[in-house]
Amino acid sequence: MKKKRIPEWKDVEGSRRQAQQTALGSITSLTQGLVELITNVDDAYERLNKPNKSYQGDCAIFYDRGGETRATTLKISDKAAGMDAEKLHSVLKRHGDKIKSEGASRGFFARGLLDVSSIADVFIQTVKDKKITTGQIKYQTFQYKIVDRDVPINKMNQTIAKGIDGFDFHKSKKLKNGTDIILKIPSNSAINIPQIKTLIDNLNKQYQLRNILSTEKNKEFKNTLNLILFDKKKNKYSINYNSPKAKLEIDEKIELFPKEGKKVLAHFQLYKTENPMEESTHEYRHYGILTQGIKAIYENSFLDESLNNESILKSYYGVLKCEYIDELAHDFENNRSKKKTYPTDNPKPIHDQERRRGLTKDHPFVKNHLFKRPIQILNEIVKKHRKESGNDITDKEDLEQQKKKFDILHQELKNYENLNGKQLPYGKWMVFPKGLKIKEGEIASFRVYTNVSEVDLKNEVEVSFPEKYQNNISIKNFKSKFKVNPLRNEQCFASFEIEGLKECDYFDLNVNYKNNLKTQVRVSVFIEKNRNFKKPLEFEKENYFVKENSGKNLTVFAKYPGFIDTKKIKLTISNSNQKAVTSSSEIILNYIEGTNYLKGVLKVKGLKLQDSSIISVNHESTSSSAVVNVMKEKDDSGTEYMPKYVTHFLGSNVRAAWKPQEENILEITTDHPLVRYYLGAKEPINGKFPNFKTPQWKMFFNDILSHAFAEKMVAMNCSQKPETYETLASINKSDIKETMSVANKFYSNEFNKFMSLLHSEKVT
Repeated sequence: MKKKRIPEWKDVEGSRRQAQQTALGSITSLTQGLVELITNVDDAYERLNKPNKSYQGDCAIFYDRGGETRATTLKISDKAAGMDAEKLHSVLKRHGDKIKSEGASRGFFARGLLDVSSIADVFIQTVKDKKITTGQIKYQTFQYKIVDRDVPINKMNQTIAKGIDGFDFHKSKKLKNGTDIILKIPSNSAINIPQIKTLIDNLNKQYQLRNILSTEKNKEFKNTLNLILFDKKKNKYSINYNSPKAKLEIDEKIELFPKEGKKVLAHFQLYKTENPMEESTHEYRHYGILTQGIKAIYENSFLDESLNNESILKSYYGVLKCEYIDELAHDFENNRSKKKTYPTDNPKPIHDQERRRGLTKDHPFVKNHLFKRPIQILNEIVKKHRKESGNDITDKEDLEQQKKKFDILHQELKNYENLNGKQLPYGKWMVFPKGLKIKEGEIASFRVYTNVSEVDLKNEVEVSFPEKYQNNISIKNFKSKFKVNPLRNEQCFASFEIEGLKECDYFDLNVNYKNNLKTQVRVSVFIEKNRNFKKPLEFEKENYFVKENSGKNLTVFAKYPGFIDTKKIKLTISNSNQKAVTSSSEIILNYIEGTNYLKGVLKVKGLKLQDSSIISVNHESTSSSAVVNVMKEKDDSGTEYMPKYVTHFLGSNVRAAWKPQEENILEITTDHPLVRYYLGAKEPINGKFPNFKTPQWKMFFNDILSHAFAEKMVAMNCSQKPETYETLASINKSDIKETMSVANKFYSNEFNKFMSLLHSEKVT
């Protein structure tokens, strides 16, 4: 008897590491994984029905939500053409290869199935001409195998997915052409597993699915997929998209000439709703411009980053369609696969390879042609709105009064936190810097200080952080021994290094000694993003403050390309007052990959107290300046704490929040109904909020400010003096009520302190 061959696991061809990184970057949620599979299904039906555009294919999703102890299982089924063993093998064997579209107008990368394996084990059964082929992709390994190859249906008695949480691939021998895919997501997965109602809502709104799920009559591709979702109890839910009721404002066909002898057409439609649409992330919000090729939707945005937070545009949505996008994508991949030189009109991929950031904003066709006219139209709408409503708060007297309130409260913080080189109090532990903003891919360090009398120098201090951030940072040394501070013999310190791996908001990293929490340092990871330039050459800030005999880094940005087209440049620096501030005479700017700018750092030193200098950077006929002020004690955060009135959503019931990466700026949102009520309008009218001078607003502002600084003080205590809250440690953590009660008392104490300061005679 012939021994049956056991299929072996195979690695995808090409760069497995690159494939894994790309997949992990592009699939970060269950919804995104489903988008890949659903669009693949629609492609299959389109190829089957070409050239008919009014087809409708059937697709069913079966969802069994697991949890912390049980895997989540999901099955997606179609009745399209199916695949034979050769075809399935070609789909799985190599990641990211361009494949023939075979009549489909959407994607052309062999990535969907492989990418989804970044969140789940993937099982495949496909039927083609009464023959079954099965395969599997192993979770996060990018290894695959073909198990059954073109087995006649009447000889198929079991499948590789038999027994997976009740989901069977087939139940009869009358299977028709089509493909079944099962995802098994581990119970310990880091991705969020949504409730079924949330999943339905996400799929209904997801922008990349709107073409194929739209029920509107005027769409070129109308409801090409009949998508049904079933839960474990076999309840049935239809998935479709209906755009908000709106009036067509712009319907413009645009002629573009990306290169000599080449004429391209784009079609821009813009709709306006009666009221602003609901806030959400770009994936699920209704407002925004869908940028579309033949059928694929690449992004949902307002095309220019500077427009994304304009409140008036939250009443607009539209479509910018241009089939030439797909042509450029195909041409680039052809040149890449054949290792040809890229032409100047198509030097880079026109869309983000991870499919997270849409079109490449500095691609010549996107920047110089496709987006140009629509951005102009959107800017005209914003300009008109500002002219009608007013765009600035011109009451400088009131703003100055608000600024004084900030300075008073911030001085209270400084009185608490600033040791200014003095001896550390008994039992005190401190970290410097107090917070770390680490760029993705770079390493930052911090030190922990305490008195020598507090520790045994032979022992080690340890750091720890929540497990959920293990993909965001990497600790180079979890343990470190103390060294005596050469500047102060009674002090010692331990050093640590952290690498930023993936963007994340702030979280607290714990510093422990002998298993006891001593202090914390706040850590965040950021990525370089495109800059909204006011001028093509500019400093990060218009004003800087440097301590006497201390240094300061000034950051300079230059727009790329357009203003500067080389990736590295040396620019001249001028200094108006070298007696006040010293600086070098040159600065080197380097291009930051993935952004629209070159960036450089200029080091200056403050020399003369209460004096200042104008530092200028020059390139040809363009220059930019910043004022550097020499102060005794105050720095940037001490003199620039200020409010900023915004219209965008900050969070559920959030009136104000410290701006990420700029924690000296308190954003106060008029999106909150109470803020809007007390100010009298969502935006200034003729340069002023109607109620800006009223006692009611001033009292409400005091409340906002006191809460914001109380938040800062509590965070500072947690970081620098955790023993302040030692009573919390003794509480039974299962007693939520008591825990919250004690925590609220700490917060209320800080709030009342700041509120009392603001209500003192000197402030009011």
